Amino acid sequence: WLQSLGYNTYYVGKFLVDYNVNNYNNTPKGWTDIDALVSPYLFQFYDPVFSRNGSAPNWYPGQYSTDVVAEKALSQIISAVDAGKPFFAQIAPIAPHFSSGGPTAGAVQGRDNRTVPGDVSVPRYPPVPAPRHWKLFNDVTLPKSANWNEKDVKGKPAWIRSLPRFSRANITYLE
Repeated sequence: WLQSLGYNTYYVGKFLVDYNVNNYNNTPKGWTDIDALVSPYLFQFYDPVFSRNGSAPNWYPGQYSTDVVAEKALSQIISAVDAGKPFFAQIAPIAPHFSSGGPTAGAVQGRDNRTVPGDVSVPRYPPVPAPRHWKLFNDVTLPKSANWNEKDVKGKPAWIRSLPRFSRANITYLE
């Protein structure tokens, strides 16, 4: 409906989990320009794969997904300004979602069979930072106030009482 009001509409980044290498050419309606990440490569922080306006997926080997999204968004905004019309731009990086395999996971042409769209068995890892951010928060610790991972939750709401305490593995993941 924005286009019917004279707006150009732009989208870049994570669109839908089921927008994938098998249906990328079914271009989502309502966008002047859409450049979306495609599954099964959607949650890879490195080596992202995009389809622009229904074209064949394009792989960006060795590049960080959020950086590619930022570059593409800037290009879209420059195009939008040059068009001289009002515009709406939606920018959707995958961060802070989980990673489906770390900095070297995934491959082109479906060589990685463990990341099938809709497959709940897909491995999930913590988000992967850009190289320039790897050590940015090395000295930061997880805050643990008096009510953190409490043993006695008798006075708490039922939904809190029903939760298990964090295991050592949970704590390690959070830290």
